[in-house]
Amino acid sequence: MKYAPFYLVLLFFSTFLNQAIAQKKVLVVSGGGARGAWGGGVAQHLVEKQKQDYDVVIGTSTGSLMAPLIVQEDFVRLREMYTSVTTKSIFSVNPFRFRKNDEGRVVEADIRGFRAVKRLVFGKKTLGETKNLRKLIEQTYPAEKYQDIVSKGEFIIAVANFTNSDEYYFSSNDYNNEQDDRYRKIMLDHIWRSSNQPLFMTLDCSGKNEIRLCPVDMDGRRLVEGDCWVDAGIRDNVPLLRGIQYVLENDDDDQDDVIDVVINNTEGINIEDFESKKILPSLIRTINILSYDVRFNDVNIPGELIENTLRQVLPETMQRASDEELANIMRGSDENDEFGNIRINLHFMTQPVFDAHPLDLYFNKESMNNIWEKGLAFEEGKTVIIKSEMLNKRVAMLLIKEAKRQHLLAGLSEE
Repeated sequence: MKYAPFYLVLLFFSTFLNQAIAQKKVLVVSGGGARGAWGGGVAQHLVEKQKQDYDVVIGTSTGSLMAPLIVQEDFVRLREMYTSVTTKSIFSVNPFRFRKNDEGRVVEADIRGFRAVKRLVFGKKTLGETKNLRKLIEQTYPAEKYQDIVSKGEFIIAVANFTNSDEYYFSSNDYNNEQDDRYRKIMLDHIWRSSNQPLFMTLDCSGKNEIRLCPVDMDGRRLVEGDCWVDAGIRDNVPLLRGIQYVLENDDDDQDDVIDVVINNTEGINIEDFESKKILPSLIRTINILSYDVRFNDVNIPGELIENTLRQVLPETMQRASDEELANIMRGSDENDEFGNIRINLHFMTQPVFDAHPLDLYFNKESMNNIWEKGLAFEEGKTVIIKSEMLNKRVAMLLIKEAKRQHLLAGLSEE
């Protein structure tokens, strides 16, 4: 029996290790343009300070640009790349001009009217072009760097199909072929497409060779030659539902799993009173309002779906359950529940951080480094607002099925 303490210690660490391995951890990063610098700082804090080891990083727009380097945990390169970006390094044809206040601070974006009219007259697809951004992505993820990233972990990119209006998802696991560099280039195209805001940035379309090499997305949906792709932010700015789906697809135990969500914006709406009566500024404002609605729905629809779904599928005696009773079911409060829970942590930007960089398409190194530091500092209530909720996995399964039925999560199995 003299070895009993040793075996007890071994058993303890073995149990701890098995739990650590079994638990799934997902990082979701939203769109946000230049304000994504704050999200980069938050991601760096989660990985380096909180020691979070994520199984997958899922990104839209800004999140898609950052996802590969987050997987590699190369935050030095990520910060250098992201905060050094300028308008010129993104746009080959820049549709914007920026107005400064008396203090020299950029406070408003407007469209270059003559250039816009010229492109409309000549039948161009968009008001601007971002071929420079595609070159920057290529420089950031050359073949050797890319192969090192995909060997370390998985990232998933959300892209909106502008032709059929659905969102599609592409996993780095399906674009990992060291012998054929075309797979890397197609994945980089998806990252670029996910970052191209419609109307203002390049509208890129699938070519014959691309479809022949990679005919489906990660959900098995067939791609069509000539389909055009844009920023997934118009459909899935915060791909939280995709993160929940990932956990359910890869879960094989009753361990509680974690989804950290980085939202490069405040929880509330940030659209100032509008005074201009010009057509083009009105167009920008319309897009800003719609973008807020998409982001709000991405974060809040899961909760609404859960309540509606539970009221439909629960026994008749629970159809009129109180909000508190539904909340207990949603959170898996039953200690004997065999499914386990998903802990969802939403990280929002605070209002002072937003005010420090209110324009998402204005890239200023000093300002972006400043908000990166704010995200990295991770001062709750000062630079980040955290809202957490527990979601029972059994309820999550119903949620995903209902999301599919309502076409809120296109392409995923209803079974």
